[in-house]
Amino acid sequence: MRIAYFDCSAGISGDMFIGALLSAGVPFETLQRKLAKLALEDVRISHRQVKRGGLAAVKFDVKLDNKKSKTKRKRPPFGWEAMSGTIKNSALSEGLKKNGLAIIRGLFEAEATVQD
Repeated sequence: MRIAYFDCSAGISGDMFIGALLSAGVPFETLQRKLAKLALEDVRISHRQVKRGGLAAVKFDVKLDNKKSKTKRKRPPFGWEAMSGTIKNSALSEGLKKNGLAIIRGLFEAEATVQD
């Protein structure tokens, strides 16, 4: 078993978290294959090496390609219904769906607690 420990005392964003995973050795192609199973329309992901404050890191980006999009929306919906529906209707394994829904619910609950 491998354990990853993240010291996030100053916080961490989703792109920072995924960049850290890529830096730790998760193959980008594996991430692409798994995200493709979500069937997100017109979403492109990329990564590159960057240097910030003398430290090397992987910068992970998510872009919405509005040129191809039929709906011309600026960003996908981020509410619970939209996100949970995307996961439930995906081609991910049942185990990944269950874990993904639990993680997203935890993030929504944490955000609601912070906002109160």
